[in-house]
Amino acid sequence: MTVTAVGAASAAATEPITITLYNGADPISGGVASALSSDETNVATLVINLILPVRPSCCAIDNTVNLMVVNTGVEATYTNTTITITKLA
Repeated sequence: MTVTAVGAASAAATEPITITLYNGADPISGGVASALSSDETNVATLVINLILPVRPSCCAIDNTVNLMVVNTGVEATYTNTTITITKLA
């Protein structure tokens, strides 16, 4: 799967803007992207690219995945955000 987000810090910042991919309340290993953006005019592109294994569900086990992309860095505005999921055979 690939998550792409274009973002910029909402105010002057010295820390990076960061997005983290979560499954429910749990962060996904390798699902973090960061970039420096000093202010709202300094736009950066963040990309998370990973394979997320999801086992099949059955009547006894629910392996549903609930994906969320969360801003875990400084206050930022994100635009043109896409999530692309490809099923691998």
